Amino acid sequence: MHPRLLAAIGLLVLTAGAAALAPATADEPDPSPTPSLSPSPALSPAPSPSPSLSPSPSPVPSPTGTGQPAGSTPPTAPTAPTAIEITGAAIDPKVPSRVRVTLAYTCAPTDQPRSLNTSVEQSDPEDPATIAFGATRTSPTLVVCDGTPQTQDVTVQSKTSNWLTGPDSVVITTLTDLGATPPAAADARRIPLDLPPAR
Repeated sequence: MHPRLLAAIGLLVLTAGAAALAPATADEPDPSPTPSLSPSPALSPAPSPSPSLSPSPSPVPSPTGTGQPAGSTPPTAPTAPTAIEITGAAIDPKVPSRVRVTLAYTCAPTDQPRSLNTSVEQSDPEDPATIAFGATRTSPTLVVCDGTPQTQDVTVQSKTSNWLTGPDSVVITTLTDLGATPPAAADARRIPLDLPPAR
């Protein structure tokens, strides 16, 4: 084959190849740079306002007026023990069947029941079968229990016979105060009955 013909064929082949490659190259998009994803800055939480600390009020001492520290228990005053004593007995000059008995007692103030009972008994020396006897109960409202010494006159009425002047009598009295210490006290004495001294 002629050298020129070969050169023409080769040129034709190169031109056709270049034409076939040209559209493919034109359709390809230009590579654009990929945007870099930089990490967004972390959002730090806004500092919450700290609660303001208000000073606590200082305790105000209560005016007790007792000289004792606040909260302390004041000393308890000592209470008087329950006690009773018979100090005398005499026949009522106007009513021979009555005897007046004088008592001295002390009891503490309580809200418990209290009572005062007194009895008198006398035998006739000439007739032992004849016995004068009587008892009385003092009203609780007349029994004063405030821790201080008290005196009380009670009248005992004989239920059998008149009291005799001169012979001994047995006088018994009992004071009860259930809320006190001790809860009861008693006294018994042998007392010759006589008329009270003239005034």
